[in-house]
Amino acid sequence: MDERDDVDLIRAYRKGDERSFETLVARYVGPIYRFAFRIVRNARDAEDVSQEVFLKTWKHLNRFDVSKSFKAWIFAIARNASIDFVRKKDPLTFTSLERDAGDEGDRYAFDVEDWRPLPDEIVARMQDAEALDGALAEISPNARAVILMHDGEGLTFQEIADAVHEPMNTVKSRYRRGVESLKAHFAGRHEGAS
Repeated sequence: MDERDDVDLIRAYRKGDERSFETLVARYVGPIYRFAFRIVRNARDAEDVSQEVFLKTWKHLNRFDVSKSFKAWIFAIARNASIDFVRKKDPLTFTSLERDAGDEGDRYAFDVEDWRPLPDEIVARMQDAEALDGALAEISPNARAVILMHDGEGLTFQEIADAVHEPMNTVKSRYRRGVESLKAHFAGRHEGAS
């Protein structure tokens, strides 16, 4: 496993080391696929979006500013590619997205930890992940992307704003509206269950 950080790999690639780019792809292929899947809601589509992300990354890697966060940059590319895909697929409404997780999407729903949780814990986690995915599908792709970039990938609001070239207040506002929508969704579910 290559221990070099992203910037070192980019610099090595720029000097002709093709394997450095392969290492970047290997490092980010899982997270980018999972991110795209949660936006486009279909395993094959997420694969297509992921391929597009890495193609765009490869084409523009020589122009990447190494003083910035590569992780934020590649997730901004993934955000744009995913949202563009959703818009092309369903130009009239962004909230009624296809829910076909397929076999490949299901394996990314959660990770079973090494200490082997009890079966009822596994079922509860699966239900929580499915409920969250369902709620995320109800909010706009832009808000969903910000939530996934911030909470799922650990990017700061500033990193997201810089990467997507939008004001930080816009990013924060999308995040806040998305979280409020999620809270309302789960509050409605809880009230309906009572």
